Amino acid sequence: SYLEYDFILPVIARAVNEQYNFPYEFITDVLNKIGVDESTPNAIVRGRIEPYLPNVLGSLYARIVRITKEKDADPYWVFIPHLRQSDQDKATYLQLRKLAQKAGFEILDLSDAYDGTSPEELKLAAWDAHPNATAHRMLAARLYQLMKERGIGLAR
Repeated sequence: SYLEYDFILPVIARAVNEQYNFPYEFITDVLNKIGVDESTPNAIVRGRIEPYLPNVLGSLYARIVRITKEKDADPYWVFIPHLRQSDQDKATYLQLRKLAQKAGFEILDLSDAYDGTSPEELKLAAWDAHPNATAHRMLAARLYQLMKERGIGLAR
């Protein structure tokens, strides 16, 4: 799965267990619906929240877009592909992209940045699938190309 889900699930579960009062109605509504509180074991909280993550993330994305536009800026959702991608990751990517589009982000998809290069050549190490310097250069080049094509943030 992708970072949004990997990040948000444990953060919410831990916050429930630590009795954190969420300032966002879209999260408290879900927590009330699934009936969890500080006495609920963390694993149970995670399991009950997980089906609602797309709704929570969609609401969070919408909030980010609204605040960004209030600041007179343009909201962008940049997809950076994993070097190790499964079919499940592809399905999650499509779901996240749809949520981002619905929320009003402009999408900058770097999924083709590594085309023509083996993932093994781009890993930081054989045991570490983080992008190495070459992979970062490829990502930067693709991002720059997209920005240039769309006239984003560049002097015209």
